[in-house]
Amino acid sequence: MTPLFIDPDETQYRKTARELLQLFEDHLDEPKGDLEDAIDELTVADTDYKIVQGLAKLLKDECEFEVMASVEPREIRRRLFENLFRNAVEHGDGPVVTVGRLDNSECGFYVADDGPGIPSEERENVFEPGYSSHEHGTGLGLSIVKRIAECHDWTVEAKNGCAGGRFEFRGIEPEI
Repeated sequence: MTPLFIDPDETQYRKTARELLQLFEDHLDEPKGDLEDAIDELTVADTDYKIVQGLAKLLKDECEFEVMASVEPREIRRRLFENLFRNAVEHGDGPVVTVGRLDNSECGFYVADDGPGIPSEERENVFEPGYSSHEHGTGLGLSIVKRIAECHDWTVEAKNGCAGGRFEFRGIEPEI
């Protein structure tokens, strides 16, 4: 079987590529589903399904989209701490919360409480949207924490500290 290649000089492929680029540009501030629908419409209108879908996948996989926040970074970080503190209150009994620097040479910090801790088999799941071990929990708080950390290019890990749950954040750039 001979592999098929896209000839960049082929008029139809260049036209399709221009249309896809325009679609991505037109849908920058819209939900991802709207972009997917527009790509599907282009696929139906275009005769070469594989080319349209291939180019669209290449754009989605290779393009870097900048996340723009209408909220100040300080406010976003405040929300990270609010969600961690709320989690400690909901899962503890009058908890003591400690925030500090990590003990090793990595730039990072931790937020720990003296609550019941996090069972090892649940540590990966606590960041999933909708996951809650509390009867009235929404399962959103820690998923928001993880999302905020990821937006800052930090990593977050759930652990057990000396007396309860502990969340460790790494990848923080030191301020000069």
